[in-house]
Amino acid sequence: MAPKKRAKVPSKPPPTSERADTIFEMVPAPLVVVDEAMVVQSVNPAFCHEFGTTPGRATGTALFTAMGGWSAPALEHRLGTLFQSPEEVRGVQIQHEGSAGSAQLMQVSASRLPMSGRPLLLVAFRNVTAQVEADRLRRDVLLRMVDIEEKERHRLALEIHDETGQQVTAFLLGLDALRTICGADERSLEIIQHLETRARELAKDLVGVTLQLRPTALDAQGLAGALRDFADSILRDSSMEVDFVATGWDQGRLASQTESALYRVAQEAIVNVLKHAHARRLSIVLERGAEAVTLVIEDDGQGFDPQVVPGLPGNGHSGLTGMRERLHLIGGSLTIESSPGHGTTVLARAPLSIRPLGP
Repeated sequence: MAPKKRAKVPSKPPPTSERADTIFEMVPAPLVVVDEAMVVQSVNPAFCHEFGTTPGRATGTALFTAMGGWSAPALEHRLGTLFQSPEEVRGVQIQHEGSAGSAQLMQVSASRLPMSGRPLLLVAFRNVTAQVEADRLRRDVLLRMVDIEEKERHRLALEIHDETGQQVTAFLLGLDALRTICGADERSLEIIQHLETRARELAKDLVGVTLQLRPTALDAQGLAGALRDFADSILRDSSMEVDFVATGWDQGRLASQTESALYRVAQEAIVNVLKHAHARRLSIVLERGAEAVTLVIEDDGQGFDPQVVPGLPGNGHSGLTGMRERLHLIGGSLTIESSPGHGTTVLARAPLSIRPLGP
């Protein structure tokens, strides 16, 4: 009689500490465990590869010494506070000047290790040097493209104003001379009057086109003057009550990219009010502070629900997406507040000087 086969007993899983050590070693991100004195207790292979060290050299040394001479006192202090609180550090960026003079950027996250028996921190690193440099290059290219676009708009606006505008003026002068020749011929005078009306409408339309392309006031007077002219034109051409306030503009001009970006944001926001808000009142406030410019455009129109109306992040509205992108390029931000029946407030902020992307 054949012996019975014994049931296969499943092997015991490795102890928790062994599994944790295995995971620690396999994670592709640089990891380090430090104690309350910021002394390295262990590192994974990815840490050694990133910072050019070995477990033997790194263990027992100060964290930033193990990193090859990096220095970040503010981050070191913040890491120290984690031993007394349940908080975490997420995505803090630090910078190090390499031997070749090239800046290295590292994103750091950290949290306390649970069930470690003694206070320990797990610190993770991510090298974002290439990503930040790519973002900077992209921003530089986009800024150049915007600058080229604004110059072309300026050229076209001048061409329309100077050449086409002069042609319309000459046409009106010709009609005036023709009126004298026709004398009392009522039919001829009626045709001349009709042509004059159409020509003046065309001249008005041309002014509107040049304002959309590139208002001459933006180059001649700066942002505050151009927005004041824009507000005056709305007051003339609509039944809307318009308030315009500008403060802090006795200190010279802004960078051309900043003026262009804020003007385009204001233009898009105001056109949206004219087209969709059914507002009776529009308020434009432009304030220049010590470090930033703030533009507030507020209306008392029908408003909208930001969660369901296109135009906010994720909803794919090209106009508001363009506004955000223009401000992002100069280190600014855009906030939109609205609710049905309670109007809309557009708040744009931009630094006085264009800030580079990164830390």
